[in-house]
Amino acid sequence: MNNPFFTDYKLPYDAVPFSKLKTEDFIPAVEKSIELTMNRINQIINNNNAPNFKNTILALETSEEELDYVMSVYWHLFGSESDKDLKDLAEKISPMGSKLKNDILLNSELFNKIKIVYQNKNNENLDDEDIRLVDVTYKSFVRNGADLNDKDKENLKKEV
Repeated sequence: MNNPFFTDYKLPYDAVPFSKLKTEDFIPAVEKSIELTMNRINQIINNNNAPNFKNTILALETSEEELDYVMSVYWHLFGSESDKDLKDLAEKISPMGSKLKNDILLNSELFNKIKIVYQNKNNENLDDEDIRLVDVTYKSFVRNGADLNDKDKENLKKEV
């Protein structure tokens, strides 16, 4: 993919190469980032090893790095100096991000692994920061409907 979001410009402090970005780069970058994220989520789900902090919580925490970068750049531009074309992208980008969040937060297989790590967090020799990340991750999933039955999850998806 020839997209400036996936090129390392080796700029100081990993600065964003704003002059290289065009409005038409955002949707393909978001789509590719979502694909990369879902591949990582599927790796977590399909991992046959016992769920633990590293292969579940940490893997989840880092699964959206590219998407976080693309979305951060987009929303900064949107808020500071966007033209009509860039603003119009919000109608496409926002639903894409919402769908991905729902697909992750309402994924029963992923949540079951997170729940196992949460229930066994005191058996893993984790430091306070790691335990906090486990707690925050688990509670975020619960608060967003991960513990609902399948019918209620579908209803929740329709509402969003």
